[in-house]
Amino acid sequence: MKIPALLSVALFNLSGAVLDTPALIAAPTVKQRQQQVRPLPGGLDKVLMVNDNNPELITGEGILISTFPTKNTQSSSAKADKSNLAVPLDGRFDLFSHHVYAGLPDHLESTLWLAVLAQPLGEEPVQLTLLKGSTSLSQATEAGQTAAPFLPLPKVIAETTTPIAAGPGSRVAGDLLRGERAQELPERWELLPGSPSALLVLPIPVAGLDPLLNGRNIRVSDNTATNLLIQRIGGKDVLNARFNALGLSSTVVNNWLPDLQGTNTTSSHDLARAIALVDTGKALSPRTRDLFREAMSTSVSNRLLPGGFLKGLGGKQGEPDNSLLAKGYRIYNKTGDIGIAYADAGLIELPDGSRAVAGFMVKGPFNDPRSTELIRDMAAAMAPVLKPKPSTPRTESTKSNQP
Repeated sequence: MKIPALLSVALFNLSGAVLDTPALIAAPTVKQRQQQVRPLPGGLDKVLMVNDNNPELITGEGILISTFPTKNTQSSSAKADKSNLAVPLDGRFDLFSHHVYAGLPDHLESTLWLAVLAQPLGEEPVQLTLLKGSTSLSQATEAGQTAAPFLPLPKVIAETTTPIAAGPGSRVAGDLLRGERAQELPERWELLPGSPSALLVLPIPVAGLDPLLNGRNIRVSDNTATNLLIQRIGGKDVLNARFNALGLSSTVVNNWLPDLQGTNTTSSHDLARAIALVDTGKALSPRTRDLFREAMSTSVSNRLLPGGFLKGLGGKQGEPDNSLLAKGYRIYNKTGDIGIAYADAGLIELPDGSRAVAGFMVKGPFNDPRSTELIRDMAAAMAPVLKPKPSTPRTESTKSNQP
């Protein structure tokens, strides 16, 4: 595999490890400030909105929402079908669709297709015109797909010719305000009577993504919590001094997250050392260390280090966490990416009770799937090295002489 990338790897064995760390920093003072809350101008209009958002997570095929008429709206089955509104659309109407897909249990790297169908009620053709519209994935898997990853933005950011968005929902809202149309959307449709016509057929792919999760028009929070924690402990300078004291010399926070320009720095060695500091009990109390492990165990991004490690072990494959547990292994990991760089670091528990930490970082082209695949391949190559120690053979005790 060839990939233009910067690569760093670190691997520590924690057997008998001793790491020196200074005392934790003191709690900062609390600052308060007053501010005003003002109402926004404007109000609601009378335009009919078809709102397609329930359920948000799609796990199989079916009709999400429909305004098509039913043959018998008074039947018990029609009344029980809450997806069918049986409301004709006449004149202008709006459509909002917002869904997430995470693959199928037996076919994780699959694609969900989201379709919008329409049909004239009468015997004459109908022309639909798109006044404004946009669509966006959270992660693109092919060239030409409109996408906006989840990125908490600063409070104020300069507008440029390149769309700036905190996620797919933010991208769509921004496009609508600027009067821009996503390239996936046609400008008009000619609907012929007698059968439904497809207005849109849009993919929600997950193949090659880590985690296997994608969506259209979804909103989450991630790096905001990190920024709040940085403020809580006294700011970037205090945090950087703490990193240096812990021996994490390559880790420096220069800007608030998300740092899309990559001015914040770290290394695979520092990622692995940070986990080792916590696990050996030198940086946190035993109780806080247990909370740290618990939080790391809930990570949904298990396709890089855990997935690659499972591949390297060979044998039966499947969902990484459960499959590793079946083999006697457990990996507490945390991933991170800014599009041009990917990282994964974690604590690895072996069947014999010994532990190791590993850290991987790859820098390459934006959203290039080869970057994550390279981390998986390196984790797979590491797996045979971290074999549990052979158990000591048991010796039979000498039988005592019988009288």
